Amino acid sequence: MRGASLDLPCGGGAVGCGSVGVDGAGGEVPGRHGWPGLRSDRTAFAARLVRDVSYQRSANELSRLYRRDVTTVLCVPQWQGSGSGDAPRLVTGARRTAELVSADSLVTVPVLEEDGDLQAGVRALDVLTENLRRTQQALEGIDDAVITAGGDCGVDLAPIAAARARYGDRLTLLWFDAHPDLYLPHSLRSGAFHAMVLRTLLGEGPAPLVPEQPLAPEQVIIAGLRAGDVVERDYIEKAPLRVYGVDDLESVLDGLTGPVYVHIDLDVLDPGSFRSVCYPEPDGVDPQRLARLVSCLDDVVGAAITEHAPPDGASDAGEAEVIRQLAAALPL
Repeated sequence: MRGASLDLPCGGGAVGCGSVGVDGAGGEVPGRHGWPGLRSDRTAFAARLVRDVSYQRSANELSRLYRRDVTTVLCVPQWQGSGSGDAPRLVTGARRTAELVSADSLVTVPVLEEDGDLQAGVRALDVLTENLRRTQQALEGIDDAVITAGGDCGVDLAPIAAARARYGDRLTLLWFDAHPDLYLPHSLRSGAFHAMVLRTLLGEGPAPLVPEQPLAPEQVIIAGLRAGDVVERDYIEKAPLRVYGVDDLESVLDGLTGPVYVHIDLDVLDPGSFRSVCYPEPDGVDPQRLARLVSCLDDVVGAAITEHAPPDGASDAGEAEVIRQLAAALPL
């Protein structure tokens, strides 16, 4: 890596994480979508730097460097938003995820356990509406920073809405996910709400779940994207979202300022490193790379780790360590 200097670990600044210099002029700046577009030479260099084995910390060292106590873990073991036959595994996944996050306290939302009816194009809408109410109620009793442990990614509706209400237009939602989650009700045959969550946060989902203060598209960054169909891609092309794939993942840091809410759907990871999700997608993000990137964020005001769906039996020690490291890297 001739012409580079390195100062690790990151000091918490979103831009200029560490100290990196590159010989030569930067290349073409990618468009606002960046998916599946091109990267600049500078961004490509940063991506190679993060991935390069010679600069990677061991898992234990990462934990020691970035470990911070999160005041409260909010466990929301909701599964009804998923369309997978393995969706009930998300209940165990939420509880295991919550146990792996260092915290001063743990609050578990008493969500409904039963399935619900298909209403207004959304499966189990009645159950999801009640679970949202219970999650909102739980959040009202918490004054501290929160990491939400899911459960399907719909568990993050209330925490993100609360952050939006508190920080207004200054908030940026950084959504790490292999899928865009931008379906509308009636546009998805299964009616699975976890594929509509982000569209709902933007104000266009099922009415009982839409927040009072929706996000504007300019407030949203989708990162790690590598799936989606024509409905979602059409929205991405028309709306001023910022979207990045796996190759240009580090571009999320360009110009990013706080306050930032971080949503991590574990299917953003490569299934070769983390397979316990309902909808794995190939060619995903390396877990250590994601932990390093997350540790570079500044002014993080909340976060969630969702969609952990472990099989029955003993937990996978390697996957448990992945979750532990991602939580430890969050600069809360």
